[in-house]
Amino acid sequence: MMRRLFFFVLLFLALCACEKAIGQEVLSNEQIEQVDQICSGSVPMLVIETENHTPVLEKGDYLNATYYLKTFGWCGYKDISSPEKMDSCYIRCRGNWSFWGYDKKSYKLKLSKKEGLLGMSKNKHYVLLALANGLPRYMDTPVGYEVSRMLNLKWTPEERPVEVVVNGEYMGLYCLTEHVRVGKERVDIDEQKDNETDIDKIENGGWLVELDFYEDTPQIRIDVTDTDIMDSSGKQKFWLTVHSPEELSNVQYDYFAGQFQHIKDAVFIDDKTSTEWEELIDMEELVKYAMQAQITTRMEAFLGSTFIYKKNGNSKWCFGPVWDLESTIRFCKEDIFTWDEKNYSGVSILHEIAKYPRFQEELRESWMGIRDKRDHLHFFIDSICNNLREAVKYDAERWPKYGNPNIDECGEMAKELIDHRWAWLDEQLYKSPTTSIEECKGEKTQVELYDLRGLKIKSLSKFYNIKYKNKGLYLIKTGNGTKKIVLN
Repeated sequence: MMRRLFFFVLLFLALCACEKAIGQEVLSNEQIEQVDQICSGSVPMLVIETENHTPVLEKGDYLNATYYLKTFGWCGYKDISSPEKMDSCYIRCRGNWSFWGYDKKSYKLKLSKKEGLLGMSKNKHYVLLALANGLPRYMDTPVGYEVSRMLNLKWTPEERPVEVVVNGEYMGLYCLTEHVRVGKERVDIDEQKDNETDIDKIENGGWLVELDFYEDTPQIRIDVTDTDIMDSSGKQKFWLTVHSPEELSNVQYDYFAGQFQHIKDAVFIDDKTSTEWEELIDMEELVKYAMQAQITTRMEAFLGSTFIYKKNGNSKWCFGPVWDLESTIRFCKEDIFTWDEKNYSGVSILHEIAKYPRFQEELRESWMGIRDKRDHLHFFIDSICNNLREAVKYDAERWPKYGNPNIDECGEMAKELIDHRWAWLDEQLYKSPTTSIEECKGEKTQVELYDLRGLKIKSLSKFYNIKYKNKGLYLIKTGNGTKKIVLN
């Protein structure tokens, strides 16, 4: 009897210790006071304690941890747990170049139970972006998300500013954002089972995949044979990482590979009047996604960190949501469409799709729907400045190499870059009334023919001599200005 009682006492003590380790961490009053003092208190504070205070330095395995979120009443959001009773979570580093190239690390955060942090949709999965590689600082991700919302992509991650403390050390100002995951309030698809072998369920199931730069699993690679986008080795591939399902049977792998081989074969053809690829790719979402990349000069769009999903067997493949938006706005003075940037056009499917007159026209229509909304972005940037004015000073003191204590300087730089890009895009995409060939036959000066991307095709001495193999919409430039024409 005593032996059994002794056993249950030991078991109870072990369970209590385990519970404390995974979800009942308690900070002392002195620790709480120290944590509060090292943050600005002007934005929410996320405090994380890893098991045994192990430093968070690697991308591989998660570390066991506990956390609490203190909002200071910011925007009316509620606290999550408390220093007296912290909730359990798991944390690791994330990123590729941002992980290797910067001392200030970004983190992947996995909660033990679903929470709607700072008013975001309830989920276990969040990301803490370090805001170390953007210029102007603190602007890329929130502005990029806002442009996505302005264009009405089906889902855009939410983000909030937070100051992060790990194991009592102030880590700086971060962007807490929803991670790209399958869910009713995130990427809403009809998930299929891992390792499914029933072809009917596979054909009718949903997919979430990512065009990627980096090796991952499960991943397929599709050969690209268009000579315009070959590298010196003569070999280029689309790298497609599958996020849902997470494990593929041979049947799933073959079906998925077949889908993107079909897309590649439909896009990379000489006949740019073909609409076969439009039966596979959702044109509306593609154009929105492409326009977001043009406004923010996201040069890596359609190459890496580019998510594509298919809701079910009755749906087309949709581009989105936007992701990995750091280090974008700085390129806004590059007067070029992203698909024509030589350092990035290597295997971009948009490099080829942009040659289709139908896509060109839809992109112009998309621009016409947003061109008068630039002032909204100015107001949005002002709101970022107002929210972060104190926190950036603390961040810049912690990370002088990455931070900028003058948020208004960052905001003005962002506005200037956006304004330059806006003006350039308007020159390229503003939709003037369509001109017919008959209306232009009176032109007597030399004319130049351009496609709708602004790329020059040829010069002619007289307009009525114009000949070009592909039908569609074009621009002609004469001494009297630029006009839009239709070649039949």
